[in-house]
Amino acid sequence: MSHIVAIVLELEDTPENHEALKTATEALGGHVSEQKDFRYWGGQKGKCQYALLFPTAGWDVGVEGKDGNINLLFDPYNGGNGLDKYLGDKKASALMQQVAVAKIMKAAKKKKGVKRIKRKTLATKKNYVWA
Repeated sequence: MSHIVAIVLELEDTPENHEALKTATEALGGHVSEQKDFRYWGGQKGKCQYALLFPTAGWDVGVEGKDGNINLLFDPYNGGNGLDKYLGDKKASALMQQVAVAKIMKAAKKKKGVKRIKRKTLATKKNYVWA
């Protein structure tokens, strides 16, 4: 049996934060799809605003704005069928780290005198245990 978890991100449901989530997804090797459903265990589909797709994961991450926050919807069963490689853990720590990096980079680019920002990903599969 499989269950969908909803992670309520500490991000307000704003266009800027959705853009940071999209940038973070791309930094981890995924892409955003405007499809209105996400795939999970047994070929089932859940409803969402848009989905995050990752190349070697068999399932998707649904994204929805609800109660003023951005929520991630996915099935963590069996490592999320490959999602653990990208999300880091069941709280999506690796993805959230990249969201923070995207927001910092955008703010830094707005500052006068910043010419180049180097991105370094600290989260790897070795840093997180999918438990």
